[in-house]
Amino acid sequence: SYNHHPRFVGRVHHHHHRMEKTRAHNLRSLAQRLQGTQRNLDDEQRRLINDIIENANVLCTLWDDDWKDLGRDKNPHVFSSADDAGGSIMKRLVAEHDWAATEFGPRDTWCTTLRSAVDMVLDCRFPMVLFWEKHLSVIYNDSYIPIFGNKHPWVLGRTCHEAWGEVMPVVQPMFDQVFQGKATWSENSILLLERFGYIEEAYFTWSYSPIRYHEDGRVAGVLTPITETTERVLAERRIKVLKELGDFGTSTRSVDAACAGIERVLTAPSNNSDLPFALVYMARSYINNSDDDTSDGGGGGGTEMNDKVVYKLAITSGLEAGTPATPAIVAINQTEGSIFWPIHSVLESNETTVIDQPQEKINAFLERSGNAPVPLPGGLWPEPPRSVVLMPLTINTTSSSLDQIQAGVVIFGVNPRRALDEQYSNFLQLVTRQMSSIISAAMAYEAEKKQVEALAALDRAKTAFFSNVSHEFRTPLTLMLGPLEDALRSIDPPLHPAHQGKLELVYRNSLRLLKLVNSLLDFSRLEAKRTQAHFRRCDLFRATADLVSMFQTAIEKAGLELVVDIVNKDDDDQHQHAAADENRDEGIYVDLDMWEKIVSNLLSNAFKYTVEGCIFVSLRKIYLSPSSLSSSASTSPTTAISPSLPCLPHPHHPHHRPTHVQLVVRDTGVGIPKQSLSRVFERFYRVEGVHGRSYEGTGIGLALTLELAKLHGGTANVDSVAGEGSTFTVTLPLGHRHLPQEHVDDMTSSSSSSSLSQQQQGATRDATRISLLGNAYVAEASRWMDDDDDVEIDNKNNYPL
Repeated sequence: SYNHHPRFVGRVHHHHHRMEKTRAHNLRSLAQRLQGTQRNLDDEQRRLINDIIENANVLCTLWDDDWKDLGRDKNPHVFSSADDAGGSIMKRLVAEHDWAATEFGPRDTWCTTLRSAVDMVLDCRFPMVLFWEKHLSVIYNDSYIPIFGNKHPWVLGRTCHEAWGEVMPVVQPMFDQVFQGKATWSENSILLLERFGYIEEAYFTWSYSPIRYHEDGRVAGVLTPITETTERVLAERRIKVLKELGDFGTSTRSVDAACAGIERVLTAPSNNSDLPFALVYMARSYINNSDDDTSDGGGGGGTEMNDKVVYKLAITSGLEAGTPATPAIVAINQTEGSIFWPIHSVLESNETTVIDQPQEKINAFLERSGNAPVPLPGGLWPEPPRSVVLMPLTINTTSSSLDQIQAGVVIFGVNPRRALDEQYSNFLQLVTRQMSSIISAAMAYEAEKKQVEALAALDRAKTAFFSNVSHEFRTPLTLMLGPLEDALRSIDPPLHPAHQGKLELVYRNSLRLLKLVNSLLDFSRLEAKRTQAHFRRCDLFRATADLVSMFQTAIEKAGLELVVDIVNKDDDDQHQHAAADENRDEGIYVDLDMWEKIVSNLLSNAFKYTVEGCIFVSLRKIYLSPSSLSSSASTSPTTAISPSLPCLPHPHHPHHRPTHVQLVVRDTGVGIPKQSLSRVFERFYRVEGVHGRSYEGTGIGLALTLELAKLHGGTANVDSVAGEGSTFTVTLPLGHRHLPQEHVDDMTSSSSSSSLSQQQQGATRDATRISLLGNAYVAEASRWMDDDDDVEIDNKNNYPL
């Protein structure tokens, strides 16, 4: 040690000086203790001890003189005056404190271990406290001051039992473990402190680490770095409440369900920490289940009866509903407070109101009214809330947050062991807003539902009206058409040419009117689900070909080309053997009346909007895989159509049996804009900005086509490019298993000859019937040509085309 003296070494770091000085003093103390036991030592031992003491005194004198030369006093670890504190509050207090009156003793008697520990605590910027010796006397730094709260600076130098007596049952076992040489760690642990005049729920993360004497390694004290995590713990559990409210709020469909869901969230045991109790009074007009007695008033939401506004307890959590403190119905007299909660004043001011010491005040109120006291719950804690918060509840009447109306008042009990600080107030405001959003969404859904129901009722009334009017129109039209047909067929005597033309004009327009009436009647039946379909097996290819041929004259007269590709592929080589008969056994089952309307609507629509080019009609059996059926609802790629190249239909796969029959009607007309494609099958919808042969139309034809296809278990789709043309596709499944069996007329027989005869007879009837039904569509199409009066007559039935 002597050889390391700075007089011989030169400049040495201050820390090294401290260590050498401490060693010299310790050496002298040890030698002096040995000198006191000289009676047990021999002469040689006494001589050695005396030499040690003499050399230790020299070293101590040298080190003390050198330390003074460096400008330091004998107590480098502890500040002697406030001037040395450097702006630190705790350094100043430690320098000025009367340590002789504490367990620490006078400052100049502190050992090196204590001086080093105090120096480390005071210099640290992290919250830290030192508990010294078994009495756990306290020294802490500036960052620890907020943790002591109102106890600062009274606790400086006092024992832990005096500073934190309320938590000693929790931390004493930890201290005992540290004095056994084992450090401890606690994370987000709750401590119930009394630092602001009340028992406070607080959370901390800290560790207890032993500080040992330099001389012998014994535990001298406990060093405690600590951080308060109260705000984080509270924020997490409050966010949980808001999340639970938000999760269920998206699925509420009524105000009653919204209130019940909010009540379930608030009453959950895990959520009553910050919401010991909650009451929501809403104007009765906003609550659906108003089955209570109306003797206390009537109406709600600002409706006044007998100078009173009626509110109902819609949500209650933590308190029993219907008590004198929580009446189920509140009739608020605007000039007199009839209940404890100041609901009217909150609504009138539209501001938050706080009631301090609510338990005392509500007990006094109930006593004056002759009722027994009602204890207010404190959630997790036995004491009642120290504050109650009342907030106005507003709801949005539209999607805009500016359109808000007052619907009621929310009453919150405050956690008795937490202060009503800014964070707590913000949390209560967020809960109120979440309630408002949930209830507003439920009210909006109810309003929309009522609107939809009203529109549905109006739609049903309109459908019934159309149905009745259609019946009324069809009867006189039918009576008119009979004599007109007889007159046009008359040969003896023949009609005068002038009269012939006029009657034909009347007849054409009568047919057109009958077609419109029948379309309205069909649609009204479909919507009312009164359509009676009759599905039977038929030769759909022949019936479709006959229908298309009826339009041929009008199409060719308009200068268009009609390309027809209607082939029954069962006649191909792939299906000509007996093994392929079961393919035909699937058959095509349709209601021919409905099929005629599908084909006629698509053809007349193509003719109406095609001024030049061609119209292509295809009917074939095809194979559709299950994967293509599942994706049939998706929009297929739009196909451009060239007037000079007819589009080919989709062939069926050569290795699979056909599963569907597909009708394709393509044209080279004006096409449909992309933005209108998704709406072309809506009823009464007409594409704007397109020009055809006529501006007439009701917007029913394509909608009717889709509904009739659905009745057959099929689909209707459209692809189009504006200015190039459109493709309409109707696809129906083969067989009859997909159809309602009670509406299937299966024309089968044990005799193949009789079955064939029945099918041939049915085909003849179908052709005759189709020609009758199609005349109205053809007659209307003929009117769209420039020469409306030059209309040919069907030679077979003598009907004008």
